[in-house]
Amino acid sequence: MVARAGTGPEYATFFVKGNLFAVAAGAVQEALPASSVAPVSIGTSHECIGVIRACVGPSAAPGQPGTGAPPGFVWAFDLGAFLSGERSTVVPGSQVVVVRHGERALGLLADTLHGVACVNPEQIIDMPMTGDDDRQLVKQLIKQQGGDLLIQVINLPYLFDLLTEPAEQVQVQAQSQARSQMHAQPQSQPHPQAQLQQPSQSQATC
Repeated sequence: MVARAGTGPEYATFFVKGNLFAVAAGAVQEALPASSVAPVSIGTSHECIGVIRACVGPSAAPGQPGTGAPPGFVWAFDLGAFLSGERSTVVPGSQVVVVRHGERALGLLADTLHGVACVNPEQIIDMPMTGDDDRQLVKQLIKQQGGDLLIQVINLPYLFDLLTEPAEQVQVQAQSQARSQMHAQPQSQPHPQAQLQQPSQSQATC
């Protein structure tokens, strides 16, 4: 990502399905090639595309209770699928933007990276008709190019609540399924004739 001169808070920007989105630059840990995602099929949501190895720092506690991903990995989600209901097409330039909120971290699939911009406070406006409702994916817009370009700012707390809760249940679901299968299988009893006979003294060999 390329830094841009300016004043005010910094935002990292990237494209998803042709639309430009932004997240607070301080929440971004790194950007990784989407080809590094390892698919996971059991118990995941439609938006979850797998896990990816990420250096999210000790405060993100990867692999600890409440994250559900293996140690050193985070869940990766298709933001485009969440927005439109259709899976995004991964191309050679696709990236996974790893973001952190509090003790949780996840990856967001992006078509391409755009940059990092310092935004003046007067460039940030509230999304119309959202009011005080925090249950909105986009609550703010960044005006650029004289207002001709509007960048949608992702509401990370709401996004994390939406995306991490289903994924955190994957291991619990898998363990529950395994236990159910074990209980469903009848316990086989050895046939009396199949029991091994101890050799007699006359049959025993040294």
